Amino acid sequence: MATKKFKNAKIKFSLARIIIFLSLCAVIVSGCLIFRTPIERLINGDTLETTDVVIDYNGLVIHYIDVGQADCIAIEFPDGKKMLIDAAVNKDESINKMLSYLSTNVFDLPTEEKVFDIVLLTHSDADHCGGMPEIFENYEVKKVYRPQVYINEQDKQNDAYVGTQTLIKNTEIYTRTINAMYEENCEMVYTNLNTANSKDKIYGGSGLDEYYFKFYSPISSYYDDPNDYSPIMSLHYRNKVLMFTGDAEKVNENEVLASGQVLPKVDVLKVGHHGSNTSSQQEFLNKILPTYAVIQVGEGNSYNHPTDGCLNRLASIGTTVFRTDLNNNIICNVNTNNELIMCSGIKVE
Repeated sequence: MATKKFKNAKIKFSLARIIIFLSLCAVIVSGCLIFRTPIERLINGDTLETTDVVIDYNGLVIHYIDVGQADCIAIEFPDGKKMLIDAAVNKDESINKMLSYLSTNVFDLPTEEKVFDIVLLTHSDADHCGGMPEIFENYEVKKVYRPQVYINEQDKQNDAYVGTQTLIKNTEIYTRTINAMYEENCEMVYTNLNTANSKDKIYGGSGLDEYYFKFYSPISSYYDDPNDYSPIMSLHYRNKVLMFTGDAEKVNENEVLASGQVLPKVDVLKVGHHGSNTSSQQEFLNKILPTYAVIQVGEGNSYNHPTDGCLNRLASIGTTVFRTDLNNNIICNVNTNNELIMCSGIKVE
């Protein structure tokens, strides 16, 4: 029987073979770059795209709006109330996407009043408050939740829970946002735990359709980084839990973990800070174990969001990821049969 001996086999390298090998490597690398987006679509839930799902508006409907490298989330509650969390970035394309989506999918009935019962701004960065002035210009807003970041000393005097240190942020867009809130003359609540979980908590409905928010952060009254003012909060409806995080960082996650608060198992997580490495640490994810995650992120953004580290951490716990850069607008519906439906690929011109 013929045998082949491989022990101590020698491989002869010639110049021609080296050139061929390097050429093959170049082809493989180029192919990976060319097909990067299709590969990412395959691993990140794009195969779950569907636009023919029937949405039950008698239940809870959450719209994760594709506004580029920014956040904007609209919520329709079962009692008919509407809420907005953040409002795009201060660029025409992003703001137009937001306004177009809201008029097409959230306020789509001709007789429907253009009213947000609640508008919540997670923090003062432009990619979260950039379209807020346009929201107050185009919609009536009944109640505002805002961070304890002030535009000036006069603004600070309106907060009954001012700490020993305060953060003043007087960028042009944040100043316009806060001034628009004052001009609306609506009720204003600061997203600290003294108010957000007390008489000013967000809740509504009754019986099986009762819903409420639980705030876990911010715990401290002062942070150096505006991102850390972002509340980590969960929305509870029927037996489902949906978590929102703004740009909350590891600082917030560590504070919540150290506080001893009991974190729920989460059905849908809005991933913090667009999927950066400064958020969504493994210990925090292991506590909430999200079934689905939504990352609001712009296509080809210069920050390389979401990072491989964040995606790998989510993959390690079996979370299915939806991304606005790959999946366009995303809708989560908890219907009156207690079913959670995720659909994506909804495009608005």
